[in-house]
Amino acid sequence: PIAAQRWSFNQPNPLLPGSELKGGASITNGALQLPNAGAFLQSAPLPKDIRERTLEAWVSLADLNQRGGAAISIETDDGSRFDAIVYGERQPRKWMAGSGGFERTQDLDAPEESAAPGEWVHLVAVYRPDNSIALYRNGVPYGQSYTPGSPLQTYSAGRAHVVLGLRHKGGGSPWLTGAIRQAAIHDRALGPEEISNLFRRSE
Repeated sequence: PIAAQRWSFNQPNPLLPGSELKGGASITNGALQLPNAGAFLQSAPLPKDIRERTLEAWVSLADLNQRGGAAISIETDDGSRFDAIVYGERQPRKWMAGSGGFERTQDLDAPEESAAPGEWVHLVAVYRPDNSIALYRNGVPYGQSYTPGSPLQTYSAGRAHVVLGLRHKGGGSPWLTGAIRQAAIHDRALGPEEISNLFRRSE
């Protein structure tokens, strides 16, 4: 699938136009390094409205006991509204589809993360047109898909952006520490086979 925006940090020019490294984030050894609280990447403003979508990231966690950071998030400019792949915020060592005020978030009956520091994990969150949300880890479903009470959000061109390593602006303990070697936002809901193929192709 062709992504609306994709970051591949092992490429000669890994930063998309308008992307900014902040708070000590750097690109070394083919990955976005997030060594400390405050380190993240912010994209340029979205070039078009995004409603149904798929968030995707290859992540290596520095510490499995960290709480509340996100691998990838789409947020409004002030951070008041967001949807993200969040680690450990409500359940230790578990991933979830984070959202403002947990409006689109449910705890998942899924295994705790077991990947050692330095080991890469492929994570995907799908926001479908029917308002259901599904997470995937390493190409297979992570917990059950669900339909939240809050509707699918539209993020408007020029007034929203993607961040890597940050849950959202203004959040408590919003930082992820570790590394990201690839990340993408797709402007449609990818299907299970497409997600499996993405995982296998970029292992």
